[in-house]
Amino acid sequence: MLVQHEKGIAKPDTGKDGVDDFGSLEYDTAIELAGVGRFHHLITFICGFTLMSCGFDVNLGGYIAPTASAVFDMNSEKIGLIHAVFLAGTISSCFFWGALADTFGRKRILVPGMFLDGVLLLLSSLSHNFSTFIVLRFLSGFIIGGPMSLIYTYLGEFYSERKRAKVICFVALAMTLSTLILPVVAMTVLPIKMSYKIDKWEFNSWRLLVACMAVPSLLSAVLLSLMPESPRFLFTKSLHEECLHVISKMFEMNTGKDRASFPVKSFNSKQKVELIGPGQKKLLSSIVYKIEIMWSQVSKLVKPPVLNTTVLCTTVIFTNMVGYCGLGIWIPEFFDRYEEAGKLAPNATLTVCGARTVPRPPDDEDSADSKIFSQRTLLFNIIIGGLSILGNLASGFLANRVDRRLMPVTLMLASGGAVLYLILVDSTMKLLATACLFYVMIGTAHAVYNSIMVDLFPPSIVGMGVCLALLSGRFGAMMSNIILGNLLDQHCQSTLIVTGSVVLVGAFASLFIPKNLPHHNC
Repeated sequence: MLVQHEKGIAKPDTGKDGVDDFGSLEYDTAIELAGVGRFHHLITFICGFTLMSCGFDVNLGGYIAPTASAVFDMNSEKIGLIHAVFLAGTISSCFFWGALADTFGRKRILVPGMFLDGVLLLLSSLSHNFSTFIVLRFLSGFIIGGPMSLIYTYLGEFYSERKRAKVICFVALAMTLSTLILPVVAMTVLPIKMSYKIDKWEFNSWRLLVACMAVPSLLSAVLLSLMPESPRFLFTKSLHEECLHVISKMFEMNTGKDRASFPVKSFNSKQKVELIGPGQKKLLSSIVYKIEIMWSQVSKLVKPPVLNTTVLCTTVIFTNMVGYCGLGIWIPEFFDRYEEAGKLAPNATLTVCGARTVPRPPDDEDSADSKIFSQRTLLFNIIIGGLSILGNLASGFLANRVDRRLMPVTLMLASGGAVLYLILVDSTMKLLATACLFYVMIGTAHAVYNSIMVDLFPPSIVGMGVCLALLSGRFGAMMSNIILGNLLDQHCQSTLIVTGSVVLVGAFASLFIPKNLPHHNC
């Protein structure tokens, strides 16, 4: 029952049958009565930290490439493969983790997922050869694909519907923040002169950087283990007593009052309790049920009238992530190759593509220690990360003030143009300016698309619609990394033209975003 003791909180109407609507309304009212305070600040920080840890893992490959290439005798093709297999791992686990989270709970996936990611990063730092390293990176992608997607759902389910969108937009900045913090850590760790050898295996600074990135993942697992299960998940499983325990704890932390004074004492729902009990039959039937639901939702996405929305969203996210998680991951390597070529040919005026044709000196015994990003290269990436955060904040400010399709069209045009202009860049400062323009525009467009997709798909299938669009985006990023790795050194100009053209297709496709799309409060 609901005891009304706060002004302005009305007793919900049960409707004619008094079952589902009444229970659902009671839950939303209970979340509202819990307030927003210390608990929400704590869990938002933890979820943001977890998302930032995921960001470290996504972008790590770009910072270890120079030294690891000397150790594992890697060319650009193998560097591209490192990026691609990680993304392939996230693609292969996309629906798998969602089904398990809906069956066993968000926390039961998030905690072991982040812990395993930390363990895999530690094992990656100890890899003896390229094959072992590539397998571990695939497994890292497979594991991190769960927490990276579920963390938004987990956090959002602690907030009321009217506050949920805003807080998710805010915590999404943590992923962008990782692009600022990672080069700062790399600037500190990579120059360290260290060597611990066992036969032909050597533990040096690039391995230390990989091991350092395991710390945030392991810490995230510890912090998440201290948090409760999602109350929304508990409610949907009809575990009402456990759900009220979580919400009353939220009330206690937010208000400072005793949880016994929380006004909601029970949920007046006649739903049968669905326990998450053991048993292979229970597990199998639950998974089959989830697959049937997913298939039903996917079938709706590929039929009119939703088909047009599905094609639009998968197209714009595919083209966006070809640049954002494709070419964007190669930005540190672009700076490194250009700086190195400038030292090898100091009197030549080199373009970005011309720098890739300058012969590199053969590796020697000390190359693993010497082949690290220069401090200036890392500083450039810090600048890009800082500007990306400003771009995301600006997009949030402008979201409700300009036409919904104006921002993605403008951002994708600017980023596609920046990719094409890279062909003409012939100085370090021009490369920095162009890279800043590209990464800030493409990253901000990605945030804007995520906001727009929520409003484009029907509410009943919006989760599956966004998941399918992001799946197409990850596939585009994977293919982009494979193509860049195989063609960038031999056909640099053609590769950049194709990449820039794909991004510009996204700008054109964004023109089909409906004019009357409602503004998303972000």
